[in-house]
Amino acid sequence: MSVNYFIYTSTLLGLMISQPVVATPTYEITDLGTLGGNHSYAFGLNDLGQVVGYSYMLGDYVRHAFIYENGKMTDLGTLGGTDSFAYDINNNGQVVGSSYTSSDDIYGHAFQYSNESMRDLGTWGYSDTNLSAINEAGQSVGSAYTQWFSSSSAYLNDNGNFQGLDSLGGRVNGANDINNSGQIVGYSYTADDKEQHATLYNGTDIVDLGTLGGTYSWASGINDSGQIVGAAYLANNDGYHGFIYQDGDMVDIGTLGGRFSGANEVNNHGVVVGYANTLNDDNHAFIYENGIMTDLNALNGIAGTGWTLTDAQDINNRGQIVGYGYNSQWQTRAFLLTPVPEPEVYGMLSAGIGLIGLVLRRRKINQFKLC
Repeated sequence: MSVNYFIYTSTLLGLMISQPVVATPTYEITDLGTLGGNHSYAFGLNDLGQVVGYSYMLGDYVRHAFIYENGKMTDLGTLGGTDSFAYDINNNGQVVGSSYTSSDDIYGHAFQYSNESMRDLGTWGYSDTNLSAINEAGQSVGSAYTQWFSSSSAYLNDNGNFQGLDSLGGRVNGANDINNSGQIVGYSYTADDKEQHATLYNGTDIVDLGTLGGTYSWASGINDSGQIVGAAYLANNDGYHGFIYQDGDMVDIGTLGGRFSGANEVNNHGVVVGYANTLNDDNHAFIYENGIMTDLNALNGIAGTGWTLTDAQDINNRGQIVGYGYNSQWQTRAFLLTPVPEPEVYGMLSAGIGLIGLVLRRRKINQFKLC
């Protein structure tokens, strides 16, 4: 072996080992199925991979909340009425949502489900209530509405103690997410009821997060670092874009070529998921990382499968994503995306241990527009 060849080979191998491996992200997609009907929707998941949402029952009229784990979708039942909806689950398996009761199939009651039991948390003096998110301490947040939904109030449920949250002075406000520090994000009308702004409830204070130049915005998710995501209208209310808010700045994350996008959730690694308009005016699910928005439908493991993923609702700290889209039979189905390989494996590969690497956010009541 010549000296020059040895030097060339050693240098090339060193570069291969020292440089991060770059590859197209690959996912395994799982159709979560239904509870007998043709359609299902997923809204939340925890770090254990448990998924919650709702599914149509046989006949496609009645809808029931579900939890999906170990390849099985389980019906959570209702509070006596026809329909129920699950929006979030924490790592303790506690689920929150809303359900009709035996006496009312128009307005729902907030519920918490654990240990195979659904507990009615009432309406807190309002006509309709829901809980949209729950943290690891069991604190949950949601919104309560008056009859005909003419006004609303954001609420914190601190293990059975209900507390109304301040607004920006208007008649409508709501809460969409809560992190493990107890920070809450949502939306509120301003004092003149002409604008709706994304909000952060930080202890006893409410912070107006502003907009991207228009009159409406809403915050949908917050991680444990305090990064906030949502959507905001642009100047002249000409479309709305998803945003990520941190260090006092609201950053426009763009679209997939169309006029609209919305960020639904952000995990503790700062990875964002949501939905965005394409040039063809279709809604596609996206993932946003390192300043780049990527159409989930274009990624390995999804492209060519017959799926059209329309909305990514949640992402956990393992990188798993849930949402809903159309399957090859054009039925709306809840999906679970699992990165291949798992993030722990990818971290080892990109560090140079291997020479080949593979890369690798509840119903949100987002807006109450008066326009």
